[in-house]
Amino acid sequence: MRVTDPIWQDFLHHLHFGQVQECHIHMLRTLVLTNPNCILTDFDTSPWNDACLVTPRHAVRRLWNDTALQKHGRVAEKVILVCQAEDTIKGQPLTLSKRYAALKKQHETQSRQCKQDLPDVVRITIGMKVMVTQNIETDLDITNSARGTIVDIWLRPDEPSFTEFQPLIKLKFLPVCILVKLDRTRTTQLKDLEKRVIPVEPACKPYRINCRIGEGNIVTRTVRRRQFPMTPAYAFTDYRSQGQTIANVIVDIATPPTGRSSLGLFALSFWQKLMASTGGLSLFNLYVALSQSSGRSSIRLLRDFDIKVFQAGHCPELLAENDRLEELNEVTLQEWKSAGRDTGSVQQ
Repeated sequence: MRVTDPIWQDFLHHLHFGQVQECHIHMLRTLVLTNPNCILTDFDTSPWNDACLVTPRHAVRRLWNDTALQKHGRVAEKVILVCQAEDTIKGQPLTLSKRYAALKKQHETQSRQCKQDLPDVVRITIGMKVMVTQNIETDLDITNSARGTIVDIWLRPDEPSFTEFQPLIKLKFLPVCILVKLDRTRTTQLKDLEKRVIPVEPACKPYRINCRIGEGNIVTRTVRRRQFPMTPAYAFTDYRSQGQTIANVIVDIATPPTGRSSLGLFALSFWQKLMASTGGLSLFNLYVALSQSSGRSSIRLLRDFDIKVFQAGHCPELLAENDRLEELNEVTLQEWKSAGRDTGSVQQ
């Protein structure tokens, strides 16, 4: 995201080096929606009626997405379809005992990672904003974190019929595919489809469960899961927000009650070094979330924050890595300049 606000740019620069000042904290307070002195924001009109949420809390993300999807279905008068994941072993549905073993697996550490982020349930409807959660077809730009809008859903011919008056329908089978109009793509237009529209089919990923058979013997079985690798795109974790272009954003930087941010779930072995006495949020979390905005006019803070998270410093390893990258950047620019090339485009 290109920053156009010089005051916001100055704040991000100081945040990057762990040198946030009192004037920056005062500026941030004017962006907190629960602050009576917050800058006036109208969420009923454009562009704020289309704002996204960035939060370190998975529970907040899920609740925000569910609420936004229900609102879209109600306003657009669209039926929300519930897609249950298909879990099979050697092509056969799971028995009761194996379903129980699979449910136990879900509560184990890193169980979502074992299933490669294929969720149990995906809710979809026409006009819904979605994000792809896996690299599916890189040639078609169907990559992890690609965003778009559902324009059509192709159901199986043997799917039981339903009425449009029902707000929520649980499908018997996974749809054949979902047509998504990507926000950004370099792919050429596919035949018989509108520009930027691509088909997303169910992905298939295995995971392993331990189940009891016979006289109490424990055996390991491989479960094959089919599900659409997508999630509603009305709210993201700070991890998923990296690299996203979000015009107007609401950021939640309140300390998670568990003391662990979403970034810690994916790279705990390294980022736990960054966690100080701030309940799990680091300056890195803050920078990732707050740098999604181009300036104060396009960002609001969902609620108040703990000032201590801005007073913590970066770990020495991170500062050393930043210095190393800065040195490499300077060497690259000098070599590029000595070769008679224009350094302006590189610096940009």
